[in-house]
Amino acid sequence: MAANSLPRLAPGFVRLRVQFAPPRHPTPGDIVRWSEAPPEALGPIAVAAGEAVLDVRHAQLAATRAALARHGQVRVIDWNYRWLRLDLGRIHGLTVGRLRSALQQAGASPLGRYSIGNHYTLVGVRDAQIEAVCQCLAQQRINGRAVHPTVLPPGSGPGPAAYEPRGAPPS
Repeated sequence: MAANSLPRLAPGFVRLRVQFAPPRHPTPGDIVRWSEAPPEALGPIAVAAGEAVLDVRHAQLAATRAALARHGQVRVIDWNYRWLRLDLGRIHGLTVGRLRSALQQAGASPLGRYSIGNHYTLVGVRDAQIEAVCQCLAQQRINGRAVHPTVLPPGSGPGPAAYEPRGAPPS
Protein backbone atom coordinates (compact mmCIF):
# COMPACT_ATOMS: atom_id res chain seq x y z
CA MET A 1 0.00 0.00 0.00
CA ALA A 2 0.95 3.65 0.09
CA ALA A 3 2.62 3.34 3.52
CA ASN A 4 5.44 1.38 1.88
CA SER A 5 6.11 4.24 -0.53
CA LEU A 6 6.77 6.77 2.26
CA PRO A 7 10.25 7.33 3.71
CA ARG A 8 11.12 6.16 7.22
CA LEU A 9 9.16 7.96 9.95
CA ALA A 10 11.02 11.08 11.16
CA PRO A 11 11.61 11.68 14.89
CA GLY A 12 8.69 13.51 16.50
CA PHE A 13 6.16 12.30 13.89
CA VAL A 14 3.33 9.76 13.95
CA ARG A 15 2.00 7.96 10.86
CA LEU A 16 -1.77 7.90 10.26
CA ARG A 17 -3.89 5.92 7.80
CA VAL A 18 -7.24 7.38 6.70
CA GLN A 19 -9.74 5.14 4.90
CA PHE A 20 -12.47 6.85 2.92
CA ALA A 21 -15.93 5.70 1.84
CA PRO A 22 -15.89 4.19 -1.71
CA PRO A 23 -16.96 7.20 -3.79
CA ARG A 24 -14.15 9.40 -2.37
CA HIS A 25 -10.73 9.60 -3.99
CA PRO A 26 -9.00 12.59 -2.37
CA THR A 27 -5.81 14.25 -3.53
CA PRO A 28 -2.87 15.10 -1.24
CA GLY A 29 -4.10 18.71 -1.29
CA ASP A 30 -7.48 17.57 0.05
CA ILE A 31 -5.73 15.69 2.87
CA VAL A 32 -3.71 18.78 3.83
CA ARG A 33 -6.82 20.97 3.80
CA TRP A 34 -8.94 18.45 5.74
CA SER A 35 -6.22 17.89 8.37
CA GLU A 36 -6.51 21.54 9.50
CA ALA A 37 -2.85 21.29 10.58
CA PRO A 38 -0.20 23.89 9.80
CA PRO A 39 2.01 22.78 6.89
CA GLU A 40 5.11 22.49 9.09
CA ALA A 41 3.27 19.90 11.24
CA LEU A 42 2.78 17.55 8.28
CA GLY A 43 5.26 15.18 6.70
CA PRO A 44 4.99 13.08 3.54
CA ILE A 45 1.54 12.09 2.25
CA ALA A 46 0.67 9.11 0.05
CA VAL A 47 -2.78 8.59 -1.48
CA ALA A 48 -4.02 5.39 -3.13
CA ALA A 49 -7.40 3.77 -3.89
CA GLY A 50 -9.65 5.21 -1.22
CA GLU A 51 -7.07 5.68 1.53
CA ALA A 52 -4.30 8.03 2.52
CA VAL A 53 -1.22 7.67 4.70
CA LEU A 54 0.36 10.77 6.22
CA ASP A 55 2.89 11.78 8.84
CA VAL A 56 1.97 14.39 11.45
CA ARG A 57 3.90 15.82 14.42
CA HIS A 58 2.83 14.16 17.66
CA ALA A 59 1.95 17.57 19.14
CA GLN A 60 -0.73 17.95 16.42
CA LEU A 61 -1.94 14.33 16.55
CA ALA A 62 -5.20 14.78 18.48
CA ALA A 63 -6.41 17.79 16.48
CA THR A 64 -5.42 16.31 13.11
CA ARG A 65 -6.99 12.96 13.94
CA ALA A 66 -10.26 14.62 14.96
CA ALA A 67 -10.33 16.78 11.81
CA LEU A 68 -9.65 13.83 9.48
CA ALA A 69 -12.19 11.63 11.28
CA ARG A 70 -14.95 13.80 9.76
CA HIS A 71 -13.92 12.50 6.32
CA GLY A 72 -13.00 8.88 7.00
CA GLN A 73 -11.80 6.30 9.46
CA VAL A 74 -8.44 7.30 11.02
CA ARG A 75 -5.94 4.94 12.60
CA VAL A 76 -2.41 5.42 13.96
CA ILE A 77 -0.18 2.90 12.19
CA ASP A 78 3.34 3.84 13.30
CA TRP A 79 5.09 5.61 16.19
CA ASN A 80 8.74 6.32 16.79
CA TYR A 81 10.25 4.66 19.83
CA ARG A 82 13.50 5.72 21.55
CA TRP A 83 15.68 3.89 24.03
CA LEU A 84 15.46 5.00 27.66
CA ARG A 85 18.36 3.90 29.87
CA LEU A 86 17.75 3.34 33.58
CA ASP A 87 20.64 2.89 36.01
CA LEU A 88 19.03 -0.18 37.57
CA GLY A 89 19.51 -3.83 36.75
CA ARG A 90 19.28 -7.36 38.07
CA ILE A 91 21.88 -6.80 40.79
CA HIS A 92 19.60 -4.07 42.19
CA GLY A 93 16.67 -6.51 42.39
CA LEU A 94 14.82 -5.16 39.35
CA THR A 95 12.20 -7.51 37.93
CA VAL A 96 10.07 -7.24 34.82
CA GLY A 97 6.93 -6.73 36.93
CA ARG A 98 8.49 -3.90 38.94
CA LEU A 99 9.84 -2.28 35.78
CA ARG A 100 6.46 -2.39 34.01
CA SER A 101 4.71 -1.03 37.11
CA ALA A 102 7.10 1.93 37.42
CA LEU A 103 6.82 2.73 33.70
CA GLN A 104 3.02 2.56 33.74
CA GLN A 105 2.95 4.94 36.73
CA ALA A 106 5.18 7.29 34.71
CA GLY A 107 2.75 7.22 31.77
CA ALA A 108 4.76 5.06 29.34
CA SER A 109 2.21 2.94 27.57
CA PRO A 110 2.47 0.94 25.38
CA LEU A 111 6.08 -0.07 25.85
CA GLY A 112 8.54 -1.10 23.20
CA ARG A 113 11.30 -3.67 23.63
CA TYR A 114 13.15 -3.90 26.91
CA SER A 115 16.39 -5.41 28.10
CA ILE A 116 17.19 -5.82 31.79
CA GLY A 117 20.95 -6.09 32.19
CA ASN A 118 22.97 -6.66 35.32
CA HIS A 119 23.78 -2.98 35.93
CA TYR A 120 21.35 -1.06 33.71
CA THR A 121 18.08 -1.48 31.81
CA LEU A 122 17.02 -0.29 28.36
CA VAL A 123 13.35 0.29 27.53
CA GLY A 124 11.69 1.42 24.30
CA VAL A 125 9.36 4.37 24.96
CA ARG A 126 7.30 6.34 22.46
CA ASP A 127 9.02 9.46 21.21
CA ALA A 128 5.98 11.56 22.19
CA GLN A 129 6.07 10.37 25.82
CA ILE A 130 9.77 10.11 26.54
CA GLU A 131 10.38 13.56 28.09
CA ALA A 132 7.41 13.28 30.49
CA VAL A 133 8.40 9.73 31.44
CA CYS A 134 11.99 10.88 32.16
CA GLN A 135 10.79 13.68 34.41
CA CYS A 136 8.49 11.34 36.33
CA LEU A 137 11.09 8.57 36.69
CA ALA A 138 13.77 11.04 37.82
CA GLN A 139 11.71 11.63 40.97
CA GLN A 140 11.04 7.94 41.66
CA ARG A 141 13.01 5.32 43.51
CA ILE A 142 12.75 1.66 42.59
CA ASN A 143 13.82 -0.85 45.23
CA GLY A 144 15.29 2.07 47.19
CA ARG A 145 17.56 3.26 44.38
CA ALA A 146 17.36 6.36 42.21
CA VAL A 147 16.51 5.56 38.60
CA HIS A 148 18.61 8.21 36.75
CA PRO A 149 16.80 7.97 33.37
CA THR A 150 18.77 8.91 30.26
CA VAL A 151 17.43 9.14 26.70
CA LEU A 152 19.77 7.55 24.18
CA PRO A 153 20.31 9.41 20.89
CA PRO A 154 18.27 8.21 17.90
CA GLY A 155 19.89 5.26 16.16
CA SER A 156 21.88 4.12 19.19
CA GLY A 157 21.12 1.12 21.36
CA PRO A 158 20.74 -2.57 20.58
CA GLY A 159 18.59 -2.30 17.45
CA PRO A 160 15.08 -0.87 17.08
CA ALA A 161 13.33 0.17 20.31
CA ALA A 162 9.83 -0.64 19.03
CA TYR A 163 8.36 -4.04 19.87
CA GLU A 164 7.75 -6.15 16.80
CA PRO A 165 6.01 -9.50 17.28
CA ARG A 166 7.73 -12.59 15.91
CA GLY A 167 6.95 -13.18 12.28
CA ALA A 168 6.12 -9.51 11.66
CA PRO A 169 7.74 -8.00 8.58
CA PRO A 170 10.77 -5.82 9.42
CA SER A 171 10.15 -2.06 9.30
